[in-house]
Amino acid sequence: MGTSGVNFTISTGLTTPGRNESGFRESPEPIDSVALIPATVSSRPGPEIDCGDGVLQPASAGKYTVPISFPLGDGILPSSEQLPSMPSGRRDYISIFYQNVGGINSCVNEYLLASSCCCHDVIALTETWLNARTFTSQVFSSDYVVFRCDRGPSNSLKSTGGGVLLAIKSTLQAVSIDDNSWDDLEIVWVRLDLGNRKLFVCVVYIPPDRTRDVSIADSFSSCLTKVTSLASPEDDILIIGDFNLPGIKWCPSQGGFLYPDPARSSFSAFSETIFDSLSTATLRQINSVENENGRMLDLCFVNEGIRTPTIELAPVPLVKLVRYHPALLISIEVSGLDISSRKPAAFFLDYKNADFQAISEVLDSVDWESELTLSDPNAAAETFSHVINYIIDRHVPKRLVNENSRAPWITKELRQMKTLKCKAFRYYNRHKTQDAKDHYRKLNAAYKKASCRCYRNYLTRLQRNFKNSPKSFWKHVKDQRREFGLPTNMFLEGETASSDLGICPLLPVWYNRGADVDVERAKRAPSFMLRLMLDAD
Repeated sequence: MGTSGVNFTISTGLTTPGRNESGFRESPEPIDSVALIPATVSSRPGPEIDCGDGVLQPASAGKYTVPISFPLGDGILPSSEQLPSMPSGRRDYISIFYQNVGGINSCVNEYLLASSCCCHDVIALTETWLNARTFTSQVFSSDYVVFRCDRGPSNSLKSTGGGVLLAIKSTLQAVSIDDNSWDDLEIVWVRLDLGNRKLFVCVVYIPPDRTRDVSIADSFSSCLTKVTSLASPEDDILIIGDFNLPGIKWCPSQGGFLYPDPARSSFSAFSETIFDSLSTATLRQINSVENENGRMLDLCFVNEGIRTPTIELAPVPLVKLVRYHPALLISIEVSGLDISSRKPAAFFLDYKNADFQAISEVLDSVDWESELTLSDPNAAAETFSHVINYIIDRHVPKRLVNENSRAPWITKELRQMKTLKCKAFRYYNRHKTQDAKDHYRKLNAAYKKASCRCYRNYLTRLQRNFKNSPKSFWKHVKDQRREFGLPTNMFLEGETASSDLGICPLLPVWYNRGADVDVERAKRAPSFMLRLMLDAD
C-alpha cells in the first residue's frame, strides 16, 4: 500500500449531523478524511467521495490526517489492586450488544479502544455511516471478526449515512450468509456455531425514507424466507435493528413477547408485510425498552423456541449515548459450548530466518520427474503439496505471535484492568443487581480513562521518535489501513459463492480474466494450487 495519501495536517472542526422532520437520525453531511488522532480529541473522519456499493468488507484505500502534537496526560494508571474483583463463574451465555450509534466516523479511535477491551461476544450496530474509505481495522481490534454492509447506490437513494455491521468475537465460529436478492437492503446475516445448535443473527437498518417502499418489505420477506430455510428446528434466530416504525405501539403477552396493539398503532402496507413475514417465521418481538419519546424504533425479534433470551438497557454504551436510540444488551443461554475469553496461542512462520540451504538440499534430492509424472494430476498435485509442507514444517521456524502486536498501546496494567472489568461484567450478567451494575460501570470508566491515556501517550511517542524511527510510524499507518481475514463471499460475473468449495472454482477465473480458461478443469484444481497462484501474483 502506498503512502502518498498521508498528509500531515491538523484535524479541525466538526460537522454536526442533522435530523429530518420526524426526528430520526439520518444522512450526515459529506465530510473530509479519516483522522488518526487520540481518543480524547474530537475528529470527523469520513468519505471524500460518495459511498461505494454495499459490501461486507471495504477494500479501497483511505486518506489520513495526523495531528502535529498531542498533549501528555497527567496522573498515574490506577493499580489493579485498587479495583476489587468479582468471581467470574462458568460461561453459560453469550452477550449481544446493540445500538444505533448515529455515526462512527466522528469517534473512530474511541471505538477502536472500546473494542480492544469489550466484554460482549457479539456487537451489532446500525447507522454506522461507514464506507469503503474507512477500514474495519481502524474501528475494531483483531479480537473481533467484522461483517459490514455499507450504504451504497444499490441499497439506498442517498450517498451517505446508514450502514450496519456485526462484530463477532474471534473465539466464536461465524459464517456470513449473503445473497444478491437482498442487495437493496442494509442488512447482515451471520450464522454462529453454538455447539449443539446454530444461532442466526441479523442486524438490519431501514431508513425513514424507505418505510413506505413495499419493495423493500418484499426483499426483507424474501431474505427471511431464505435464511429460515437454512435453519434446523433446533436452531435459533435473532433479528435486531432500527425498523423506524414509530407508529407501532407494543403490548406484552403472558409469554413474555410483545405484539402490535391494533387499537393504538398505525399500520401501512410496508409494516403489514414486515410483520406478516416475521409472524410466518414464528418470530416474536421482545424489546420493551423505550426511548426518551416513549417510542421503540429499535426492535428485536426471536423465534419462540429460543432459550431464555433477556433484553435490557445496557449498563454503558460502547462509546457514546445516542438520543432516541438506547443501547441494548441481549443475553442468550448456551450449553455445551466453551466460549473462552482467552485466545489460543497463535504462531506464524518466520520465512526470513528459514534454513534455505537445507531447503535447497531437500528440493535437489527429490526426483520431481518421476514423482510428478502420474496419470492423475490431482495425485501429482497432492504429492507436491506434501513435499512443500514437509519442507516448511522442518526448515521454517515457528514464532509465537505477540498478543499485543496489533495493540502496542496496551500495557500490563491495562490487561489486568480488563480482566477485572470482564469478571465484573460476567457477574452482573448473571445476577442483574444494581450493585453489580455500579461496580461494572466503575471499572469500565477507570479502564476507559486509562486506555485513552495510554493510547495518547503511544501516539506521542510515535511523533517524538519519527525522525529516529520512521518505520514505527509507518507501521502504525499500515496497521490502520490493513484488513484481516479472507473474504466471506465472492462475486464474479453474476456468480456468487460463500463456501470454500464454491469460492475456489471462481478464483482461477478471476485470476485469468480475459484469457481462455478451462472452467471445468479449474473447478477440480486443488485449493493449495490456488493459494500458490495467488501468492505468485
